[in-house]
Amino acid sequence: MVCRSIQRFLQRKMTKEQAYKIVKLCLELLTPESKWNKRSAFGEKCNDVSDKYTLGCALELTQLAVMGEAKSRNLIMRRVRRKVLRHFFWRYGLHPITNFNRHPKTTYQNVIFVVQQVKESFCPI
Repeated sequence: MVCRSIQRFLQRKMTKEQAYKIVKLCLELLTPESKWNKRSAFGEKCNDVSDKYTLGCALELTQLAVMGEAKSRNLIMRRVRRKVLRHFFWRYGLHPITNFNRHPKTTYQNVIFVVQQVKESFCPI
């Protein structure tokens, strides 16, 4: 019984290669600027056939594509939150990814900068 629960845990754990792929796909989904949606809301429903994506939706949809599930407390989401906190502290808020995306001072270049920083942290050697 214990072995099965350990196996399930290990299967769900994200590898750095998977994380890198997710972040790379997220960048592709948000490029060019016309595909970025600044109007985000906490708990928003993400639509994979939309022509515009918030940062949160782009991360969620790419996690679904690579991992088959999307979690808000996984390795990628933690790193995105840390990068937002480090570089854009005044835009952090209670729901950091959502608040950062919709903050009036947040630009498309800021969003891409954060995602690029996360991508570099997973960069395979």
